[in-house]
Amino acid sequence: MTVSDPPREPHGTLLDIGNSVRLRLRVYPPTRWNGTDPVVLVHGLLSSSDIFDLPGVPEASLARYLQHRGFLVVTYDQRGAGGSQTQSWKFGLSELVTEDLPSVVAWTLRTFDAKRVTLGSHSLGGLEVYLLRAFLAMGGQTGEVTPDCLGHTFTIASPASFTPQLSPWRLALRRKSLFLERTDTPEGVVTPTEYAWGLFDLSCPRLAARVPVEKVGAIWAFLGRHRFVAALSSFLPTPILVYSPGDFSMFALPNVLNSRILDQGAGQLLAELGQAMRTAGEMDIETGGQKIKMPEALSFVPPFSLLTIASRGDRMIPEADVRTATSFVAGVEHVVVEDRFGIRCGHAGYLFKPSLYPQVYRMVEAFIGKDKG
Repeated sequence: MTVSDPPREPHGTLLDIGNSVRLRLRVYPPTRWNGTDPVVLVHGLLSSSDIFDLPGVPEASLARYLQHRGFLVVTYDQRGAGGSQTQSWKFGLSELVTEDLPSVVAWTLRTFDAKRVTLGSHSLGGLEVYLLRAFLAMGGQTGEVTPDCLGHTFTIASPASFTPQLSPWRLALRRKSLFLERTDTPEGVVTPTEYAWGLFDLSCPRLAARVPVEKVGAIWAFLGRHRFVAALSSFLPTPILVYSPGDFSMFALPNVLNSRILDQGAGQLLAELGQAMRTAGEMDIETGGQKIKMPEALSFVPPFSLLTIASRGDRMIPEADVRTATSFVAGVEHVVVEDRFGIRCGHAGYLFKPSLYPQVYRMVEAFIGKDKG
C-alpha cells in the first residue's frame, strides 16, 4: 500500500441513542479527504468493529486502508458488542436495523455535514443494511435518515437470504473448536440452548460435564438478570467465531479474543435468524412494526449501486441467493473471489486472510470512489 501521508489515529466517542443504549464509534479521519461520501462500516454477528482494524497491520485493516486512501471512515460496535453499552438484553434485528444503524448514519451526516453515506458491511451487517433500505422504502420512519441518505453499498459475505440446511453452528459446537473446516452441514440451525451449551463446553468443559443440558436455559436466564455476572460471561469464547485455520492470521487473534457480543442478545438474534432459515431460505422478519420478507423486499428499494463479494466455497452464501438479492438493484457488481483471484476463502476468512486483502480492498476502493460527494 502506497501512503503519501502518515495516517491520523482514530478517535472514539460514545453515541447515546436513548433507552440506556450507548454505541461506541470510531472515526478514521484521512489526512486529505478525497471528497467522497463518508463510509460507515457495519460488522457482523458475534463480532465488533475491531474486525475492521487489525492491530499492527494497516494494509490488512479495511478501516485504515480506506483512511490511507483519503476516505473518511466511521465504524461502530453494535448494541451489546465490543465497547457499546446496553442495560436491556432483549434486542434483536429490529433494534439493530431501525435504531442503531440509523442513529450512526444520522450522526455521521450531522457531524461531517454530508448528504449521504457509503455503507460497507460484513456478514450479518450486510443483511442489516438490506433490511434498513427495505424498511425505509416501505415507509418506515427512522427520524433523520431517508432513502436518499444511503449511497453506494458494498457487502462482504453478506446474505440477503439463508439456506436452511447450511448452518455451521451446530457442527462448531460438536467439534469443540473455534475452527471449522467447512460450512456445509445439513444439521440446520443452532438453538439458543445449544449456543449457550457450546459456550460452556468450549470454555469450561469440566463445568459443562456437570451441568445437565436442560438446565442451560435457566442458567443463561440467571446470567441475563445479573449484570456483573453477565459482563463476565461476555468474555467467554464463542463457537460462532468459526474459521478455517488456513484463513486465519495470528494478527487477528487479539481482536478475536476481545470482540464479544453480550450473550443474551446473541441468543435472541440467533433465534430470529433460525426462524428465518426455516422459511425455505427466505427471511420474514418483523422490523419496526413492519413485516419484511427478504430478498423480495428489495424490489421496493430505489435503485442503488451495490458491490457484493462472495466465495464459491462459502456455502453460507450460495451464489443463487446473491443473484436473487442483486437482481432487485441497479449498478450491481458481484465478485466471486475464487473465480476472480483464485483465492479460496470461507465466511470469516474475508477479514482474516491476509492474501485476500490487497485485491479485494482495491476493488472496494475503486467502487466507492467512482462518484464524488
